[in-house]
Amino acid sequence: MATTFGISTTELYRQPGLTIGINDKGQIEGSGEYIISKEQINSIKAKVYPGAFATTIDGNIPTWAGNLRVASHDISIEEGGLATLKIQFLAPSGSQYDSTFPDTTANDPTYRLEGRVSEKSLTEHPKFKDLSDDQQVALKELISGNIIWARDAFTPSDFSLYYPRKEDGSQTTFYITLAGDSISFANLIAGGITTYVSPTITWTETAEGSSPMTSAQLNKLGKVSNPRGNPPEPSGVRNWMLTGAGQEQRGVAAGAIYQTTVEWTLSEKDGWNEFLYE
Repeated sequence: MATTFGISTTELYRQPGLTIGINDKGQIEGSGEYIISKEQINSIKAKVYPGAFATTIDGNIPTWAGNLRVASHDISIEEGGLATLKIQFLAPSGSQYDSTFPDTTANDPTYRLEGRVSEKSLTEHPKFKDLSDDQQVALKELISGNIIWARDAFTPSDFSLYYPRKEDGSQTTFYITLAGDSISFANLIAGGITTYVSPTITWTETAEGSSPMTSAQLNKLGKVSNPRGNPPEPSGVRNWMLTGAGQEQRGVAAGAIYQTTVEWTLSEKDGWNEFLYE
């Protein structure tokens, strides 16, 4: 067997300091440092690749950590025809995500609650949706600029809504009673305000494991779904929709490690329409 300064060109020589422990997600992880010959640099990837079992690399891995796999590695060239191979190991925790979203603690995923705001049309405001159909139609025409309005001199609670004058100078007028919130909306629109800021609440799960997402799981994207991980309980009839799903993969085939990210978004006060999204 060929050697370089007494070092085999086919073996890995573990250095002191192999560490194995449990991370904050409850997963087994570890790291090790190994001396190899310079000749092995090009061929080592056939043995040390993402997803490869640590036990095939280092015979000192304890039985309880037998599921450790290569997460990443780097090589530094040393003097004397040698190189140092540093390996990070991680044990996947199992399936992270399934079509029924069971409540499980086996995977120890990480959860994140986030609130942000976005700009929406006044027509999407909950108070706008509570207006009568006639009031909504009139206010939408006002937003579009198809009509103008002025307070009725004889009935102050009414607004006269006018279509712009035609070329011949004629003008079409129709009347509609605006009261309460509809007057407030008309004043806002007349002042140039046609949007409002709406809060959006999301709940995100991030986990790592040995199972990827399936097509059946991805088919739940865009549907009403109860998130796992005990998010805050919404008031009223609000509910959650699965609005995001992502996956990163390290390694190939059975040895791969998958990081999955799943996001749910909280509805407005009336809930997501179950006819459209169930």
